[in-house]
Amino acid sequence: MVATIVASSLPALDSLRIKELNLSALPNRFSVYNIILRAEQQAVEPQDIMSARVVGYLLLEFHERSRIFGDTPCATLAKWVTSMPQNQGDSEHDVVYGLGTLVREKFLRLFRTSNAPYQPPSTHPSRRSFETLEDMIKDTLEPTGKYYGSAKKMALARDGFRCMVTGMLNRGSADDCQVLADEAESGDINVVTVEAAHILNESTTQGIDPEGISEGTAAVNKTYYAAGAMAMLESFGFSDFAETFRKSGGVHRVWNLLSLEHNLHRRFDALGLWFEHTQQPGRYKICLSDSLDEGYIRRTFKRPKPHVDGAPMVVEFNSLERAPQPDPRLLALHATCARVAHMSGAAEFFDKVERDAEEMKVLAFDGSSAPLLSHLIYPFSTLEALYYENSCTTDTYSTYSCRRGTRFTTQLE
Repeated sequence: MVATIVASSLPALDSLRIKELNLSALPNRFSVYNIILRAEQQAVEPQDIMSARVVGYLLLEFHERSRIFGDTPCATLAKWVTSMPQNQGDSEHDVVYGLGTLVREKFLRLFRTSNAPYQPPSTHPSRRSFETLEDMIKDTLEPTGKYYGSAKKMALARDGFRCMVTGMLNRGSADDCQVLADEAESGDINVVTVEAAHILNESTTQGIDPEGISEGTAAVNKTYYAAGAMAMLESFGFSDFAETFRKSGGVHRVWNLLSLEHNLHRRFDALGLWFEHTQQPGRYKICLSDSLDEGYIRRTFKRPKPHVDGAPMVVEFNSLERAPQPDPRLLALHATCARVAHMSGAAEFFDKVERDAEEMKVLAFDGSSAPLLSHLIYPFSTLEALYYENSCTTDTYSTYSCRRGTRFTTQLE
């Protein structure tokens, strides 16, 4: 189902969506939203408009998904919006703009992966051959010592050695198992390379070594960036995820992986594909931002085919004893970030930055390259958002640096 989401102004105060926000159990959310709306309306720079929309739409999404996330994410964001500016001369609008930049770069980007060149999987000269699927699944679920490789194999076994959306069969699995090879040779199913897509992206925590690195290096700054991103995740009430992803190999947990064929993997990474929960656990609506993608999926969709063009496409995720299905809250966070990115204009911003980075040889003399440069160096800039222990007291504070030097401090409860 194509979700017709375009970058647009925040809803007006008299809109139905905001009236429902005003009737919520926490009425201060309405006044907080009013601050954000005024910041958007009075913004002059395109970056500030986008930043205000990021904060506003995220507040609405957190509020409307409170049955999944609880009240902590919305309450935390509201508290940050109403934080007093720490620099003389800054206004409450500067807080909103700075917060929007921070959320875009350290929260939305947690669930968006840059379109790096595809690395084809390596093949092993002496691959095992299996007569039955049962033998192949049993072998797959045995630990190998290489965490990512093992988790990827477990996710593939959980998903039937196929793309979770299209049902396309993984080529390597068909080479390994006679039953799958026979199915592939029947000509009734497409055979492709199926890849492991991370819900929370791998690059945020990849290559981080908190110990043994000298201060001032890119490595230590990247560690600060990752620590800040995990701190934000924790502040929104997702301490369990933050704790897992801080650990070595934690980002490769099976419940953070989806088996997708290459084209859909790239769309998922770019927030162009996401999954919305339904009333039935384990079943999700496929949501897309591009009608071209919908046409592609409808031509290849196997689980089951919609009877009517335009009918919602629904997938059901499976689980095995040692390979749980993708985490529902993590999928909901990915969906939230996808929707906010498209409604605020951040998705288009991310795409443009990547195109410019590929095409631009030198920075422009007129300063028009500033947004590109700021975005590219953000993960490597020293960030005052460090990991705080779960055992911290209510006196522990988390301080964030924002654009324009605006700082806001929030007490962690």
